[in-house]
Amino acid sequence: MVRVPRAELRVQAAAARLRVTTDPKLGKVTPEWIKELAKKDY
Repeated sequence: MVRVPRAELRVQAAAARLRVTTDPKLGKVTPEWIKELAKKDY
């Protein structure tokens, strides 16, 4: 199993939160896995 650095997980979660915010404005549907990632707090 590959260990992902904590800083990288924080970046991924922040990107997911941004996507959850911007997708509806662009008329896109956000995948469920991205919504779940956006809920995480690293």
